[in-house]
Amino acid sequence: MIRLSDHIAAAGGWLSLEAFMQLALYHSEEGYYSTAIENIGMRGDFSTTPTLSPILAKAIIARWKEACARCGTRLPLLEIGAGSGALAVKIMDQLGFWNRLNTDYVIVETSPRLREFQHLLLGSQAKIYSGMEKALKHCGGKAFIFSNELVDAFPARVFEYTEQGWQEVGLTVKDGAVREELRPVLQKPLFSHMLEYDSQPGQRIEIHDSYAKWFTGWLPLWSMGS
Repeated sequence: MIRLSDHIAAAGGWLSLEAFMQLALYHSEEGYYSTAIENIGMRGDFSTTPTLSPILAKAIIARWKEACARCGTRLPLLEIGAGSGALAVKIMDQLGFWNRLNTDYVIVETSPRLREFQHLLLGSQAKIYSGMEKALKHCGGKAFIFSNELVDAFPARVFEYTEQGWQEVGLTVKDGAVREELRPVLQKPLFSHMLEYDSQPGQRIEIHDSYAKWFTGWLPLWSMGS
C-alpha cells in the first residue's frame, strides 16, 4: 500500500487537494476509478440517470439528429466517461436497427476497470479509447460529443479566503498525522479572476484547472460537430 504521507513528502511536504484527489481517483494501483470501482447501477457503487431511465438517451438522440442535419453529415456519437455502458445501450436502442448499423459509436474512458465493463457489455458495438486524441482521430475530427456527470470526476483546486487574502488548501504531515494547511497561492489558477474578489474569512471556492486543461488540450482536434 502506498501511503499518503509518502506522496506529501515527495511533493516537498505539502500536497494540493487537487493532487490528492488525482491520486485518490486515478492512481494506477490504488485509485478508485482505476482499480476499485465495482461498476455503476443497481449492483454497483452508485446509480446515475442512464441506469434508471431512457429519458437522457432520447434527448441525446434528438440533439444528435439536429446536429447531423445542421452539419449535413452523419456524425459519429462520441461519449466521454461512459461508466458501465448503460447510456450507450439505451442510445443504441433509440437509434434503431438501420441507424445503429450506419453510425459509429465511440467511447472515451480513462478508467481501465470501467473499460472492461464496457467491453463486456457492448462488445464490437462501440470503439473504446482511453483518450480524446485517438478517439477524434478515429472520427476524423467530426463527432457529436456528449457526457453525463463528467466534470465532477475531475479534481479541483480549493482556495480559502483569509485575513491575508486567498490561500490554497493542501495537505501536510504534522505530529505524525495528515492535516490541512493553507499556503499562499504560488501558481495562479486558470480562472484567476475568481480570486480577485474579497469575501468572508473561511469561505472556500473550487476551481477546475484540471478540466480546463483537459478540454483545451483536445479541442483543436475537433473540426465539426456539436
